Amino acid sequence: MRKRLGICAIVAALFVSMGLVSTPSASAADELYRDSSEVQSMMTKLGRGCTNILTGWMEMPKQMAKSIRETDPVTGTIVGAVRGMGWTFARTVTGAFEVVTFPFPVPKDYKPLLEPEYIVTDMWGDALPIVCDPDSNARNMGR
Repeated sequence: MRKRLGICAIVAALFVSMGLVSTPSASAADELYRDSSEVQSMMTKLGRGCTNILTGWMEMPKQMAKSIRETDPVTGTIVGAVRGMGWTFARTVTGAFEVVTFPFPVPKDYKPLLEPEYIVTDMWGDALPIVCDPDSNARNMGR
């Protein structure tokens, strides 16, 4: 038992000493961080492109709902469908462009071509209403 504990202590000391010897200098660590942040930007662009390819079709119901809110249901459906087709095409093509060009900083610093970057960030406009408010339920029950 003591022999095994001594061997474990020696192995642990070797690992600690190897870690101290192999620690990179500050400039090397900065360079590694810069590389990883660029790689992270590339991966964000790739993910954004894939997401926009897969969710581009959601522009159709989004634009229809938006147009119906702004006008009447008949006009909103027609105008929204036309707008939705345009935005669906734009978002899907932009997503394909970002997937193809993700290794390159085009546009500058991997910035998104469309705002919002993803359709899901503001899918239907306003936030959903609170369905169950605990305070109102307590008042309704006489508490």
